[in-house]
Amino acid sequence: NLNFRSLAIGINKTGISKGQNYYLDNPIFDLMNFNHFFCYKAARIPIENATVMADCLKDSDFEPTAAKIKRQFREIVENTNNTENGVYFILYSGHGARSPGGKEADGKQGVLVGQDVELIKDTEVFETLGAGLNAGREGFLILDSCYS
Repeated sequence: NLNFRSLAIGINKTGISKGQNYYLDNPIFDLMNFNHFFCYKAARIPIENATVMADCLKDSDFEPTAAKIKRQFREIVENTNNTENGVYFILYSGHGARSPGGKEADGKQGVLVGQDVELIKDTEVFETLGAGLNAGREGFLILDSCYS
């Protein structure tokens, strides 16, 4: 038996708190469809193992700021590692970008953009979600963002 967990992140509006507005049309719909069709219907992930972060959840632990997303990344890996036959699925639907300072040929790195316009570097994502996962556990990350 596999023990599934999921984290769905949908960010329609980025930068509102800083007087900016970078709007996307569909991330919340992506999140709802992922949860309904994949998590609940196909994988049958128990509701207590499914976490949702969305920009409509203001001033909560589930508001998708960069710091809170990173915390949820750490928590899903920790919970997966502490479960026999643990498997996680993560959907991120929101803004992605390229930022200076990467080790790639063009000197840039891929980043995910939190609702607060703070960046999550691709190296941070890998170190947390990939390298942090114990042997015998699996993780899947679906990115619906630019430069994903």
